[in-house]
Amino acid sequence: MNKAEYAKRLRDLPCVVGYALGLGCRCEELHHAGDATDRDDWNQVPICRDHHQGPQGIHPSRRAWESRTKLTEMKLLAITRKLYAERYE
Repeated sequence: MNKAEYAKRLRDLPCVVGYALGLGCRCEELHHAGDATDRDDWNQVPICRDHHQGPQGIHPSRRAWESRTKLTEMKLLAITRKLYAERYE
């Protein structure tokens, strides 16, 4: 499978933040997990716009967001991989 096919499948998963927080959000975008130096298309998480770039989203302040939600990008990536495996493997 190539990266484009993988991204298409990720977009069919729910918003991983909403899933973790017990909300009913759907994926609208993909967020690259990790630092700018090690970002890879294989390390993306499905996320809704509000949790991605909205006022309460992971951007513009990842640290404030992590403190508020008690989630990290690595936790989101782990949840994404779990959801992916449940649906596709």
